[in-house]
Amino acid sequence: MGSILKQNILVELLKRLDRSDDYTSVINSVDTKFIGDKLVQLDLSGLNLISLPSDIFDDTKDLERLSLRMNSLQVLEPNLFTPLSHLSHLNLNHNGLNTLSAEIFKSLPRLRYLHLRSNQLNELDPQLLIENYDLNFLDLVNNNLNHLNPDLFSNQCKLEVLSLSRNSIQSLDPQLFSSLHKLQVLDLKINVLRSIPKNLFSGLRRSEEHTSELQSH
Repeated sequence: MGSILKQNILVELLKRLDRSDDYTSVINSVDTKFIGDKLVQLDLSGLNLISLPSDIFDDTKDLERLSLRMNSLQVLEPNLFTPLSHLSHLNLNHNGLNTLSAEIFKSLPRLRYLHLRSNQLNELDPQLLIENYDLNFLDLVNNNLNHLNPDLFSNQCKLEVLSLSRNSIQSLDPQLFSSLHKLQVLDLKINVLRSIPKNLFSGLRRSEEHTSELQSH
């Protein structure tokens, strides 16, 4: 009975995505996992998805890890992740995202790892991470960011790793990192920084080891 329930969950989800032929690869992925009848990890990477229905995850409310990497997603519906209150890992690497709604991550209070590498993001709403208090890891490498609002990380007091390399960041507000008291790794290399504000790192705990790689042009 359990295996039938598992099959039905994935069959219906992939049918709605018009990816029924990918059932075997999805269910056999090491990143897709059931605990009992609960789907707790789902790997939808590399399926050439260009969009997602806003209610596609309504029947997968137990998800803790979700990978959507290596697709062709450009826009995500603001309420796409609303049912996923248990989600701790979200991988959106290698898509074509050029914007993110301020609401997109607000329903993910347990989010700890957020991967946004290799998209086309050029701006991030200052409210984007406002509800993600437990975030430990944020990867924004290889986007088109040229400016970061000083309030963007205001609630990320648990953030330990922040990767911002390979963007087009020209300047940094002195208060940008002031709330990141647990930050251990900060990667800013391969940007176009003209200068570094004098007190940029003053809010970081000196007892921690920080790796800050900078490249200015």
